[in-house]
Amino acid sequence: MTFLTISDVHIKEEGDLSEELFLSFLSHAISNDIKKVYLLGDIFDLLVGGHLLYEEVYPKVFTALRNVLEHNIQIVQLEGNHDFHFENLIKKLLKKWKVKDSLWTYHNTPLVENYDGKRILFAHGDEIEIGNETYKRYRRFIRSKPIYFLANYLVSPKLTRAIGQNASRKSRLRNTKRYDAKYEEENVRPLFRDSAKAAAIEYEADIVICGHSHCFDIFEKETFSYYNNGYLPRSKQCFYYDGNSLGVLDLNSGK
Repeated sequence: MTFLTISDVHIKEEGDLSEELFLSFLSHAISNDIKKVYLLGDIFDLLVGGHLLYEEVYPKVFTALRNVLEHNIQIVQLEGNHDFHFENLIKKLLKKWKVKDSLWTYHNTPLVENYDGKRILFAHGDEIEIGNETYKRYRRFIRSKPIYFLANYLVSPKLTRAIGQNASRKSRLRNTKRYDAKYEEENVRPLFRDSAKAAAIEYEADIVICGHSHCFDIFEKETFSYYNNGYLPRSKQCFYYDGNSLGVLDLNSGK
């Protein structure tokens, strides 16, 4: 079976570079007879709760996702730290589009799949990151049942977007250093390689595929392999599996 995998697209608004690259990604899935698409979180820069309003905010994206499903391509959705608590949105869309539930599945924990005798761990990346206890406390808070209830039933989607956009701006200011090239090379890349190694042991996986770090990476050892999708607007690359091995898809060229 063939698949494509992508994360950290961070679509902010209709017509931005992130949306353009993501639409190219989905078009590639259809035109190349891909069987499965793994969306490993942070596809949107902010999408919280199960509100159908999001279909109106990102019409091209959801039209393209529907087109993928109608080509009988399965979508496997993992939560990120910018898009979460939206399982109800998927359920509503599948019902509205009259698409069978099994074609778009939603997961809030890492997922292990078997391909040709290899166990592949799919994760957003923040679940397996070593250390960073401050962030982990924040993650537990935003993924908690009270926040789920607020996001789905009490707080309007417009207010959710306003709060989230403000938090996102503050987060980028705090993380300016984290995305510096030198800091990434000396700190982020090694940390996530170590995190992937630990995750491979914990989940008994041969291959780990994730994102979150915004640091595109391919790291292969005798005991496991690690692939990180990086930050799509910068790398413009994602990964594909052709039935034999993993490779890099350049979304600028489509190759």
